[in-house]
Amino acid sequence: MTTIRRINDVDRKVMQAVDRHWREYNLPPTIRWVSEQAGVASLSHVASIFTKLAATSSLLLVNGKPVPLWVSQALKEATHADN
Repeated sequence: MTTIRRINDVDRKVMQAVDRHWREYNLPPTIRWVSEQAGVASLSHVASIFTKLAATSSLLLVNGKPVPLWVSQALKEATHADN
């Protein structure tokens, strides 16, 4: 039986913090920065939310760093444009 994982308000705040950091700095945020921005006290909880969001295809984890889907898509488009 497959378990459906739902995104809750804390997950959404984490995702929004990741998105905001990418838009402002063009770099992945640190777990600590996301923790502070999303109001999540535990760094390990933020890391587990990253894993959950990746499992639900809400974002990607690249070398353990969160990457919003729009960043991945923009990189693919840029790569194809260069060819």
